[in-house]
Amino acid sequence: MRIIDTHTHFFTDDRTDADKNYLKKTGMMLDGDDGELEGLKKFMKEDGVSVSVNAPVALSEKACLKVNRMMVEYNKRQKEVICLGTMHPSMGRAAFEEAEFLAQNRVKGVKMHPQIQNFYPDDNNMKDIYEACEKNGLYMLQHAGAGAEPDFDRAKIKGLPESFKNVIQAHPDLKLVIAHMGGLNMWDEAMKFLCGKNVLFDTAYCTVMESNLLSEIVKCHGADKIMFGSDFPWVRAKDIANKLDGCIKDSSEKKMIFYENACKLLGID
Repeated sequence: MRIIDTHTHFFTDDRTDADKNYLKKTGMMLDGDDGELEGLKKFMKEDGVSVSVNAPVALSEKACLKVNRMMVEYNKRQKEVICLGTMHPSMGRAAFEEAEFLAQNRVKGVKMHPQIQNFYPDDNNMKDIYEACEKNGLYMLQHAGAGAEPDFDRAKIKGLPESFKNVIQAHPDLKLVIAHMGGLNMWDEAMKFLCGKNVLFDTAYCTVMESNLLSEIVKCHGADKIMFGSDFPWVRAKDIANKLDGCIKDSSEKKMIFYENACKLLGID
């Protein structure tokens, strides 16, 4: 079956070898991956992925502008990996100009990470960013929930499912994608606050989920609102595919999740 992986990452050309070596040392990169675009493409070929979406994050407004221009150039050079842009929560009204730049350069959406960028999704300073994305037709992908470890301090988590519920209510026209099936290791809250709402989930890192829980969320939220995502280089697409194959038996639901929903969002055939 065709696979469009809507949640992957690679290093930009300016990242140092020290960055990559650190991730390899801490087990945060797959064996055989070089952390770069060509490494992602190699694993795409091995895992049967036709198109991937790269989701960058910037740690400052200045870095955001730099990253976005690099993503535009990557998109001009190749087609197999669609690069999103990013926003930073400090941008304020400048988000409108940046969103217009991204839209004019045919970037499909932006990625943000509440934990890394230190914001709550329903913070007041996010309003301009959401409205800028709405105005320019950009979708917004955000990390949701905790980290990979099941034991965590909830008080320190920024990407809370309830916070996303408030965003959905305040910005009904925002094309929002909430990663990790609504909230990594916070799936009870995802089901309580997000299931059935006008929002897309992705399956990034869902290999850590119990199969019956994954099946329950698919049934609760609807296969028409879930997209295939791996979170490469932390998880391989083939492992996500195997997980989904074991949980979802309906072929039409599989098609929606594996590629059809992504095609609609990305505007590709």
